[in-house]
Amino acid sequence: MIDWSSWNGGSAVVAGEQVPEQHDQARRLAMLVMLLLALHVLFGITGIMGVLIAHTSMDRTAGTPYQSQLRWLIITFWTAFTGYAVALGLWFRTDSFWPVLIVMAYVAYRLARCLQYWLHGRPIPGRY
Repeated sequence: MIDWSSWNGGSAVVAGEQVPEQHDQARRLAMLVMLLLALHVLFGITGIMGVLIAHTSMDRTAGTPYQSQLRWLIITFWTAFTGYAVALGLWFRTDSFWPVLIVMAYVAYRLARCLQYWLHGRPIPGRY
């Protein structure tokens, strides 16, 4: 665990311990990006807004567990973007909607997994 003994103040609590302001800000940024990506189904522009926020916030989250979560969400966006492009092409050619649903399920899985790590304040391990 990280030694927070030199830190004084703050309001956020993760897993029973207080979190410094940099971690609190990074935590809020990660949740904002997750929410924006989740809302992409209703409003497509929110996914683009989320990935732009994630790209511009990577340096502010350096040294926190939330940097790996932002990286995870960026990869989720770009793979989903590619998946949607292929799925829409298939939809127009074959008149089947199931590829779009598969991409939506993929995004839901990735968001749920990121949320699980976010709740525990841990970085996402391994390759993304």
